[in-house]
Amino acid sequence: MVITTGADGPANTPTAGHIHNTRDSAQPEAPRRPTVCRFFSQPQGCRFGSDCRFQHIASTVKPTPSVDTQPTPESLPVDPNEAAKSRGRGRGRKTRAQQSSTVRKRQIEDLLKVPQWTVKRLASDRNESALAVEMKPSDPDFPFDVHRLYLALVVPSQYPAKHLSDPVLTIQVANQKIPTGVKRNIEQAFVKHVRKEVIAAIENGDVEGAPTLEDHLVWLDRNLELLMQQKPAPTIKFT
Repeated sequence: MVITTGADGPANTPTAGHIHNTRDSAQPEAPRRPTVCRFFSQPQGCRFGSDCRFQHIASTVKPTPSVDTQPTPESLPVDPNEAAKSRGRGRGRKTRAQQSSTVRKRQIEDLLKVPQWTVKRLASDRNESALAVEMKPSDPDFPFDVHRLYLALVVPSQYPAKHLSDPVLTIQVANQKIPTGVKRNIEQAFVKHVRKEVIAAIENGDVEGAPTLEDHLVWLDRNLELLMQQKPAPTIKFT
């Protein structure tokens, strides 16, 4: 009697659960036992076919899926509503450049609507936009004979700055009655203030929370008297 208990045995020997009598092949076939062949319902089937001593009865019980046949996320049904939401989120994402452009446009539009100042567009190209700003000093006791400050605000295309190497806001004071050296003081102090705010925003990881165009001009208005009191910056005279 030969008994094999694994799948590595010879091809002509039965696997576990199959017992064949090899002593007398001429003996009549014994009646089939009532035991059901456990290999018949498997995908590979029973290798002995009709010679099997066990009953071949198709099982009506679905086999328990193995680890390899467990459903994967890709094979699960997809909720149409969730799929639509996912597509919508993908379409709604903007690149960093697009977000910066949106912030820039919105702040320029807001500045054009500030009621206490007169702001107009001067020029615009791929590198920068220039705005003409006319602002009256808010201090009622402003000591200088400057009823209105006229300047050009230059907004770089990279505004708001995301890196320390990005160009920052600049101004050009246009009042003819203000000495050139005093104009340079105002312009340089404004750039220094803006760059300080940019550095702080980048280091704190809060670029979106940096001061707006209007905020920077409010700072200029509040500090204008102090800036005009400083010693005029040296200038170059051409003869």
